[in-house]
Amino acid sequence: MDAVEAKNWFSWDITPLWNNTDLRAFGAMLRMNDESDPGAANMPRAPFTSSEGAANERPYVEVTYVDRKFTTCLSVDDFESYTDNLAAKTTIFDTWIDGVTNNTGSLVGYVQAPFAEQKIVHGGKQSLPLEYNNVSTPYYSEAEREFAPVADWTVNGANTLVLYVRGEAGNRPTQLYVAVEDASQHISLVAYPDTAITGATRWTYWEVPLSRFADVNLAKVKKMYLGVGDRKNPVAGGAGRIYFDDIQLTKP
Repeated sequence: MDAVEAKNWFSWDITPLWNNTDLRAFGAMLRMNDESDPGAANMPRAPFTSSEGAANERPYVEVTYVDRKFTTCLSVDDFESYTDNLAAKTTIFDTWIDGVTNNTGSLVGYVQAPFAEQKIVHGGKQSLPLEYNNVSTPYYSEAEREFAPVADWTVNGANTLVLYVRGEAGNRPTQLYVAVEDASQHISLVAYPDTAITGATRWTYWEVPLSRFADVNLAKVKKMYLGVGDRKNPVAGGAGRIYFDDIQLTKP
C-alpha cells in the first residue's frame, strides 16, 4: 500500500482489508518505529472511525509523516477491557492465568482492586503487572492466555509481534521470554536478548518477527505465554515485578 507524505496534519480514507473479524479485537493506533525520538509524542494521531456497514472490517494503513513510517496494528491485548468484577470473571487474572493455576512462580494483578496496573502504563489506562518468584521450584514464572477460538496471527500478512515491557529498579537481571502454542500443542519460545530488561524502569519496545516462532502454526494460535526465568533449563533465581502493555501484531 502506498504511503502518504505530509508536513502537517493529515487525513486519509481507510480501506477495509481485514474482513469477517471482530472489530472489538482491533486496536486502531499509530506507532512510530523509532520510539526513542523525543518528538514522537508530538506527532499527529488519527483515530479509526468505522462507517456504517463496516462493523466487521479491519483496516491496515501505512502512513509516512516527514520521512517517518507509521503503521496501524492488530491488537492482541491492550489490557483495557479488564474490570474488577470478580463475579463476572472479567478481571485481568481471569484471562491471564498465573501460578495459582499453572504452578509457576507468577502472580498476575494485585490482591486488592484495582487488579490491573493503572499508574505504570504505556498506552491507555491499564497494563498487566506480573509478580515473579523464581527462588523456589519450578524456578520460572509465567502468565498464559488461551484464545478461544484459536487466533490467526497471519491475517493480512502480519509478520511481527510487538509488545512493551517495563521492569523495576532492584530486579536482578533475569531472562524474559514470550512463547506461543498452537492448536496441536507445539510451543516455541523467544527470549529477550538482554537480561537487564527486568530492571529497566522505562518502557522497552520489543519486536519479535513471527518467523522466530519455529514449528508453530501461527494461523491457529491457542495460547500465549509471558514469562520470566529460564523455562527450558530452570535454575533458582530472584523475585520481582514486571509490566506488559500494548501487545500487537504488525506488518512493518
